[in-house]
Amino acid sequence: MRKFTYILGCCFLSLSLSGCYYNSKSGCLHLPQSVHCPMKNYKSDVQRYYKIDGQPVSEEQKINDIKACGAVPDKDGNFLRAIRKAYPADGKSLDRGAVITRKIYFCMKEKGYDYDNVYN
Repeated sequence: MRKFTYILGCCFLSLSLSGCYYNSKSGCLHLPQSVHCPMKNYKSDVQRYYKIDGQPVSEEQKINDIKACGAVPDKDGNFLRAIRKAYPADGKSLDRGAVITRKIYFCMKEKGYDYDNVYN
């Protein structure tokens, strides 16, 4: 028991000296060089689109509208990450992924949608 208490005390001391701690209210792990907060209320790209006029629209209709604008959502409803991965920014030329993403955004805007990019 004494050995266990000693080991536990050493672990606690090393964590406190390293500057790492977990904030249970925010759910964030604070490290010396960064803060990691996992998203709790994650929304897919399809779920983030909403009608500007407040009209209810089904997920199926949103998916059809997104496909009509040239994107192909995966099984989880995401398509932006796939576009960025397929067309990574190289810093030398026009970012093709950003151009495609913008075209989809403005196409959806013409259909009466807006994109909620606020992470809760």
